[in-house]
Amino acid sequence: MATIAANNIGVMEPERSAVVIPRAGMAQSAAGTGACAPAHSETQAASKPGADTTMDHKRQIKQFVLKNYLFTDDDSALADGDSLIRSGTIDSTGMLELIFHIEETWKLKVADEEMVPANFETIDAIAAFVARKLAA
Repeated sequence: MATIAANNIGVMEPERSAVVIPRAGMAQSAAGTGACAPAHSETQAASKPGADTTMDHKRQIKQFVLKNYLFTDDDSALADGDSLIRSGTIDSTGMLELIFHIEETWKLKVADEEMVPANFETIDAIAAFVARKLAA
């Protein structure tokens, strides 16, 4: 059962076992699992050069969220259209960590004005955002 604790500004939030604040050059999650590394296999990259699809993005993003915020591998724990913010799955610090993961995985730069719920509310929205950024 999750416990609830007050954060540093007095807002009640679910207590997390570890919170990682992204820093420049950080390449792994706090557990050292390498969760920030791209999930491509060498054979996959060789057979489809440059062919990262939205489905690949979605799968990678969802696996990152499941492992780092819901602490599970069960895909059914989160639907692609579920709100990550309203459900409390990701808080503001977690959102920064997710954005850092996206920047490192796909070598993108997410501008401040792009850090809006329309781009990061759901797994579907994040995958579409990554696809748009890669196409630009």
